[in-house]
Amino acid sequence: MPPQPVRWELDRVLVISSVLGLLGVIQSFGLLYLGDTVHHLQHPQLQTMMFLQLVAGGHLMLFVMRTRGPFWKPPYPSSRLFFAIVATQIAAVFMCSEGWLVPSLPWGIIGFVWAYNIVWMIVQDAVKLGLYGIVDPGRSWKRSLFEPLRVRLAGGREPA
Repeated sequence: MPPQPVRWELDRVLVISSVLGLLGVIQSFGLLYLGDTVHHLQHPQLQTMMFLQLVAGGHLMLFVMRTRGPFWKPPYPSSRLFFAIVATQIAAVFMCSEGWLVPSLPWGIIGFVWAYNIVWMIVQDAVKLGLYGIVDPGRSWKRSLFEPLRVRLAGGREPA
């Protein structure tokens, strides 16, 4: 917890949320395209696939956006948030696999949607880190995360 109240920097929030929102739209339309052209799903199954995409992608985005640093480093999400997301994901997967309230999807497509979302989660986190590096130069997490790359690019010596 920060010792002082957090001051909202709305210009940074607007830039980062806009870029990540655009990535989310690209992610969703990309999955729709793959479901239609690669997996040749019928429209009812496409709708179920997009439902699962919105549920999984939205929740994974919470893990990406809850911290300025990489999503896999501390501070970790609270157990309440984590288990609430896990429970809703399990419910959504069983809804889609068993056809509860939605047309059913094969397990292979469900696995594909999840793999697709995990890849996009990593992409979104990398974009988030890059954006924070641009709007907040000098943050310590950025320096520690990218310092080995900077040293390697500088030919093994500390860059000026």
